[in-house]
Amino acid sequence: MRNTLCAVTLLSVFSVACSTTSTQSPPATETVTASHEKKPWETMTVEEKGEVMNTVVMPKARELFSAFNPEKYGDVKCSLCHGPNPKEVNFKMPSTSLPKFAMSMFEEDPEEAKFMAEKILPFIADALGKKPFNPADGTGDAKCILCHRAE
Repeated sequence: MRNTLCAVTLLSVFSVACSTTSTQSPPATETVTASHEKKPWETMTVEEKGEVMNTVVMPKARELFSAFNPEKYGDVKCSLCHGPNPKEVNFKMPSTSLPKFAMSMFEEDPEEAKFMAEKILPFIADALGKKPFNPADGTGDAKCILCHRAE
């Protein structure tokens, strides 16, 4: 009886703690949420996509960008990728606020281009349920033009 009472008490405390609203984002994750794994990005509702962006993409994007360049990317918000008025454009991607993609980006800023290709693209591809493009063998459906317009 005592063990049952302890289990019920712990379950009640856990339930209340988990149901409270927090202003902080959950810890960044390497992969998408369980709800996203069940549904392709293209079939998600606006609300479901917003949940994935808020609970998966933004925490990890903040972590990756601020680790890469804290001065430039110390305050990562939706506007970094979606432009200055993301809600007004319905978070449309590719974004007109990002530079058009060109291979010259790898020459102009090789460190940032490498970071985007090796860290950001694979992470975003995973969040969208896609495979990052592999230039070595041409496989993968997630390319830089997911976010950047083609030149």
